Amino acid sequence: MRAAGDHLPNRFGGPVNFHAWVEGPAKTEPGEIAYFNLRAGAAGPELDDSVPDALATLVLSLRVSGDLEAFSSHTPAAAGVDSIFLTGRGLSDGLVLRDVAGMQNVLYPPPFPSYENPIHVLTFGVLTSESATGRQSLVLEDGVSWGPLRLVWYVNTRMAASDDPGNTLTVDPFSFRVIPAPAGVVLLALRGASLRRRRSFQSGNLRAISI
Repeated sequence: MRAAGDHLPNRFGGPVNFHAWVEGPAKTEPGEIAYFNLRAGAAGPELDDSVPDALATLVLSLRVSGDLEAFSSHTPAAAGVDSIFLTGRGLSDGLVLRDVAGMQNVLYPPPFPSYENPIHVLTFGVLTSESATGRQSLVLEDGVSWGPLRLVWYVNTRMAASDDPGNTLTVDPFSFRVIPAPAGVVLLALRGASLRRRRSFQSGNLRAISI
C-alpha cells in the first residue's frame, strides 16, 4: 500500500470515480447477528471491457450510528472473494469496526485478482442487543491506524487511488431496523411448546397406567 498522503498524479484520460456501499437485510431481531456485504467499484473513461481493472487495496473503518442501545458488537470482517487478502479484519472498538484493510495481488503471478467491477469486498456482522429496538446506520469512515479511508484500483498496469487529485469517492450509508418478532409468532411458539409438554406428560401417564 502507498502511505497516507502519498498521491500519484491522475494519469488517466479523466477522473476515476469510486463508489462504495453496503448491502444487507432491511431488518433483524434483537439478540441476532445480521451480516452485511461491502461492495465497491470504479468508473472512468478508461475503465471498460477492453482493459483489465481490479480493486488493489483498501483501508477503512465501519461505524454504527442511530439507536445505539440496540447495538452490541461487530464481528471481524471476512474477505468477499478468495483473492482478497485482509491484512486487517477490523477491531470492534465501541461503535466502530476500525482498521479494516486488504489487498489483491494485481501485479505478480498467481493468485490472480478478481476482475469484478463492482466487487464484493468483504462481509461483516453486527450483533444487536437482546432488549432494545430501533434503527441503525452503517457508515464508512477513515481508518485509525492504517490511514484515511481509501480505495486503490488497478487499471491496465496503472494505479488510481480514491484520494488522488481529480478522483472522487461516493460512499452510500445503509440503515436497517431492529424489530422484535411479531407477538403472534411468539405466542404460537409458546403454545407449541406448551402442547408438546402436555402431550409428553399425557403420554407418560398412559405408560405408567399400562405398566
